[in-house]
Amino acid sequence: MDLKEEILRLLREDPEFRREVMELLGLAPNEMRELKELVRQLTEVVNKLVEGQAKIETRSSEAQKRSEERLTRLESAVEKLAEAQKRSEERLTRLESAVEKLAEAQKRSEERLTRLESAVEKLAEAQKRSEERLTRVEENLVRLERKVGNIGARWGIDQEEVVREFMAEVFKQEGFDVSLLSSYTYVDEQGVFGEKGDVYEVDILKRNGTTYLIEVKAYAQPKDVSRFNHTCYVVSKVLKLENPVKMMLANVVTQKAVERAKNLGIRLIYGEVEQ
Repeated sequence: MDLKEEILRLLREDPEFRREVMELLGLAPNEMRELKELVRQLTEVVNKLVEGQAKIETRSSEAQKRSEERLTRLESAVEKLAEAQKRSEERLTRLESAVEKLAEAQKRSEERLTRLESAVEKLAEAQKRSEERLTRVEENLVRLERKVGNIGARWGIDQEEVVREFMAEVFKQEGFDVSLLSSYTYVDEQGVFGEKGDVYEVDILKRNGTTYLIEVKAYAQPKDVSRFNHTCYVVSKVLKLENPVKMMLANVVTQKAVERAKNLGIRLIYGEVEQ
């Protein structure tokens, strides 16, 4: 126990010591009572201050707790915000990647479109060349029609005579008897071999057991050869002819008509080939 505590103990417990102290301090008994009252009041004030301080400390502790709780909630909110920010950045990264892919796809589409435009331009040029070629073909056909017309005009009234003379000369070379030549006409009323009412005409000559189906023309084209070949087929079916000789006589033929006749097994006898 230190000196201060010992003095305070003596003042409380030893009346004699307390009286001596009062005399030493020059305090009267009534003044001592006042001092004690002051001490009591002071003690009450100090106790109130202590209680106030305790309350302050308690409130401060509660405030600190609330602050800590708020800080905890704030930290949690910041963490959530950080996570949301992270997710946003990840989505932004994916979006940037998607935009890059879209840009690449757009670039490829533009490249394909460029190639397509180039192909269309080339196709347009090819179409233009085809149209030019078709125009030239049409012009050639017009010239050919004019030429054929000129041939017909040139033959005019003499056409039948020219064909007759050409036919007679061929028959003479072949050893045919013109008197044995007969004409045959078949009308396909039922449309068995083509359209209803189609007419098939051909000259027939029989010699040494062989049947000849003959057609005479002044001018023969590939379509004439094909039509004659179909006529021979129809007549052979109708008359039940086996392996007749298909013979076509023409004063003037085209080179393609010659080739068509060869492919169809038709004996084409002609006087002039027109290229």
